[in-house]
Amino acid sequence: HGSTFGGNPLASAAGLAAIETYQADGLIERSAVMGDHFLRRLREELADVVLVRDIRGIGLMLAVELRQKAGSYLRALMEEQGVLALPAGPNVIRFLPPLTITEDEVGIGVQALRTVLQQ
Repeated sequence: HGSTFGGNPLASAAGLAAIETYQADGLIERSAVMGDHFLRRLREELADVVLVRDIRGIGLMLAVELRQKAGSYLRALMEEQGVLALPAGPNVIRFLPPLTITEDEVGIGVQALRTVLQQ
């Protein structure tokens, strides 16, 4: 497998700078902590929502599985709330936030999903 940027000094420098930033800012460790926080908030806030079948996640990759096919429709409603989420199949909404997400931003995302699911 080859690529136009493989071995390119500029691409290599950018990749190295990204790795150094991840390490210096503790972003990998932080993603585990924030992922746990996001998952806990989703489970707390959506525990009573009948439409939700399952809530799961690994790090900052999270998914809310629904009992009905509504993934794309809910994604559009989430966007209206100012939150980007992706459908993952017909009945799953997934979140892939940046490694720098804050607790306040997690709260905004969770509340937006709760609002949309209650509509």
